[in-house]
Amino acid sequence: MFPLGNAPRDTYRCARRSMAGCCAVIGLVVLFGCTPLKPPVATPLIPPQMSQDSVALDLVFIQVPETQRHVIPDLWQHVDEQSIELRVRERLHQHGFRAGLVGTTVPRTLERLLGDQLGPSAQADPTIVETLEPREIGVRMRHQQLRANKRSENVVSGVQAEWPMLVRAGNEVSGKTFLQAQGILALRVKPLGDSRATFELTPELHHGEPRRRYEPGEEGSWLLDSGRAREIFDDMQIVATLARGEMLLVGAQQDMPGSLGQRFFMLGDATSVSVPGERLFLIRLAQTQRDNRFDDLLTVDENDTAELPTAEIVEETPDDALLARP
Repeated sequence: MFPLGNAPRDTYRCARRSMAGCCAVIGLVVLFGCTPLKPPVATPLIPPQMSQDSVALDLVFIQVPETQRHVIPDLWQHVDEQSIELRVRERLHQHGFRAGLVGTTVPRTLERLLGDQLGPSAQADPTIVETLEPREIGVRMRHQQLRANKRSENVVSGVQAEWPMLVRAGNEVSGKTFLQAQGILALRVKPLGDSRATFELTPELHHGEPRRRYEPGEEGSWLLDSGRAREIFDDMQIVATLARGEMLLVGAQQDMPGSLGQRFFMLGDATSVSVPGERLFLIRLAQTQRDNRFDDLLTVDENDTAELPTAEIVEETPDDALLARP
C-alpha cells in the first residue's frame, strides 16, 4: 500500500478515467433514461363496471349474396332447431322463419361466412342492413350490454313502402297491408346466475309515422312512447337458454317467397323467387355478471337452531388433585 501522496501516476489515471466514465453514464441516464414520475391525478369519476344483473352479448349481422346462398342449407344442418319449443317452431315455420342454437364449436360453414371480418373495424350501427351492397358478403358485429328484462330493438330489414302480410290463426288466414313497415326483433335477457342466460326474441313489425302513445310500465306506471305503431307476434317468441359462448341463429325459410320471414331477412323483393341475397341474425352470449352458485355456502339460516357440541367440563375435587400429584 502506498500513501495517498505517493500514489503512482497510473493509479491516478485509472481513477480519473473511472470517474469520467461514471459521470458520463450518470449524465446519459439523467438526460435520456429517466422519466420524472408524476403523482396520479385525483378524479371523482368511478371506473365503469357492469352491474350484477347485466349480460354482455355479441349481435352479428351476416349478409349472404345470391352467389353464396347455397351454403345456408348446409349451415342449418349444424344448428339445433329442436331446442326451440315445438309449438313456437311450428308457428315460425308457417311464417317462413327458422331458429336454433349453435354450440361453442363454430360450424365450418359459419366460420367461412364470418371470415376475418369480426374485428374492431367491424363495429356498426343498427342500420347496417341498409348500407351494405346486395352483392357483397357483409359481416357486422355490435357488442352490447343489457340489463335484466330491459328491452332492446334490433333492426333486421329496411323500410318498405307497402308490406302485405298473410297471418294464419289455426285454419283461418287473414291479410293486411302495412305502410312504411320495417322488421324488428325485440330482445330481452334474463341472467340465471349460473353463467347462463335466457333470451326472449320476438318478431315485430313497426309501421306508419312516429306518434305519441302511453304504454304500461313497471309497478303500475305509464311510459310515454313516441315510436311507431307495432304489430307484435307473441306467438312466435323464441325462448332459448344459452351458456357462455353459445349462439342463437335466426333466419328465413328459402322455399317460402312472400312469407313474413322472407320479408324480414331477404334482400330485394321478397315476393320474387330469385332474390339478390338474404340475411342471418346471430346472438352470442359473451359474459354474465351474476353468479349465485355459491350463495348457499355464504349465507347462514337464522331459523337453524341446531347447536354445536360443547366440551364437557369436569371439576376436580381436592382429593382427586392430591391423588394426581406424583
